[in-house]
Amino acid sequence: MADRFAEVAAVADAVLHEGYLLYPYRASAQKNRVRWQWGVLMPQGYGTESGEASANRTECLVELRGELHVRVRWLHLERRTGRGEPYDEGTPGQADATFTRSQLLAGAEFGIVVDAAERVDGDVTRTRWPLTARVAVRAEELPGPYDVLKLRIDVRNTAIAAPGASRDEALRAALIGTHVLLAADPGAFVSPTDPPEWARGFVAQCRSEHLWPALAGTEGRSDLLLSAPIILADHAAIAPESGIELFDGTENDELLTLRTMVLTDAEKAEARATDPRAAAIVDAVDALPPEYLERLHGAIRTLRAVAPAAGEAPPYPARAGYDDPGAAPAGATPWWDQDADASADPATDSALVGGVPVARGSAVVLRPRPSADAQDAFLAGLRATVQAVVHDVDGGTHVAVSIDGDPAAELQLAHGRFRYFRPEELEPAAEEPRRARRHRDQQGDPTTPRSSSSPVRVLVAGVGNILRSDDGFGVEVVHRLLARGGLPAGVEVEDVGIRGVHLAHRLLDGYAGLLLVDAVQRGSPPGTLHRIEHDLIDGAPGMLDAHDMRPDVVLGLLHDLAAATGVERSVGRVLVLGCEPADLEDGIGLSPPVAAAVEPALVAADELVALLLESAVPGGSLP
Repeated sequence: MADRFAEVAAVADAVLHEGYLLYPYRASAQKNRVRWQWGVLMPQGYGTESGEASANRTECLVELRGELHVRVRWLHLERRTGRGEPYDEGTPGQADATFTRSQLLAGAEFGIVVDAAERVDGDVTRTRWPLTARVAVRAEELPGPYDVLKLRIDVRNTAIAAPGASRDEALRAALIGTHVLLAADPGAFVSPTDPPEWARGFVAQCRSEHLWPALAGTEGRSDLLLSAPIILADHAAIAPESGIELFDGTENDELLTLRTMVLTDAEKAEARATDPRAAAIVDAVDALPPEYLERLHGAIRTLRAVAPAAGEAPPYPARAGYDDPGAAPAGATPWWDQDADASADPATDSALVGGVPVARGSAVVLRPRPSADAQDAFLAGLRATVQAVVHDVDGGTHVAVSIDGDPAAELQLAHGRFRYFRPEELEPAAEEPRRARRHRDQQGDPTTPRSSSSPVRVLVAGVGNILRSDDGFGVEVVHRLLARGGLPAGVEVEDVGIRGVHLAHRLLDGYAGLLLVDAVQRGSPPGTLHRIEHDLIDGAPGMLDAHDMRPDVVLGLLHDLAAATGVERSVGRVLVLGCEPADLEDGIGLSPPVAAAVEPALVAADELVALLLESAVPGGSLP
């Protein structure tokens, strides 16, 4: 009997192995030291402590006239030993079940059980640990004239993590790359992202968790659905030019292929030894014929006429500059250079949004069109700030925005990365009360002790770059504090990382105390803890660097922001808990002496938090 899901196998396999191993496909590469990020269902207990999920859920609408076929797919970790360094490979697994309408309405379950196993192949041993999960399937009939069911599929890892298990240990019993395939035989699923008008209200009530459902198969089919841990459009397909599975759907195939081609022989040998799938990539790239690379360079999917009909205006305005540099006079500017057209300036141009001109700095609300990209649809209703108004070569207008309150916005702005919307996808935002007024009305003076019914607010901020070895000390400490819990009322803990501007903006909300946890160089032996009182400064931070987390820079920026918003004082006492680093070079993980200082740092953090809570004004001596 033919496999009902054969048509979507290529897309499902791409989902299963997304991020499995990244260029340069070597185990020694930094980006391959932290793996298994997509669709991971951790065993019970570990997920609760770490914030990683142990279950996922798919909710969707289906018109079922026969049976529902359910397939759950995952990767199961397998440890390879005996040749070179131990390495974790992923073995695909799947479980299938079929249900009638009456079974779905009553609710049904099926189990997933994979026994432990060990395989020996010459001098290589592959060890697999047991895995258990349950899949619950239930449907309910919806009111109205349409014979449609609301379907729910829950996949739950039922294994129990050992107390104190590390992530590597918990992954042995995890389902990785987990996704769900559904087939209505016969029947039809309602598009979760572009439903018909009558179904919009019902679709809006569907709540999928850790999965994104979409229609699958060729355009026009509606009997297949893929619920994946990554966002896909309806009827997603692998491009015909993409003939090699490179495990990175966010990258360009041509770029990855060319980079792989120019790896040294030693690098290719290491990649081949890392994983059989990596070996297959290197072998396939080495054997590519020239015509394959030409296909990767680009493809035209659709064509449309650009010449105007008689009496019509051109579809795009005349452009200055020259297409062919050889035909241009000396010193002429190519047409694609923004300096070629003095009439356009993204920094000062405006666009009409709801009849109101908006330009750089304007506040807008996002209203993506119904057929918008799924990632844009997530942003519907959010406020944003216009960063530029740009025009494409066809005369279209696009508004570049940054999302208000997005912690990553400052980093994206630093790199010139925006989100683009058409003017008709925006509406002017009403003016909000000034932040200073909200601060005074809601927070009061942060340096004044509050009543017992309104506890003093203290922020513990872990700062540093986890990609620079011991610079990740502060981030590790706050993660341990969050996992441990038990902090007093009014104490907030945040992993700030390198987001200095974000921290300064957060401090505007008003805190009686701030504890910065970071790596601090003071010439002591590595692992030494430092307790430092930081004087609040008055003055500008100088040249702004969004990644600079030095207390004087952050607090200097805070001073300027407070002055601009009318806040007289937004933070009381500032303490720094620092650790002398041993290694600040590129790398992931703390050095042994700094790792050993994490537990003592938790005790020190508790003591400093208590000190901040007791004194809501600067001053005093440190214990």
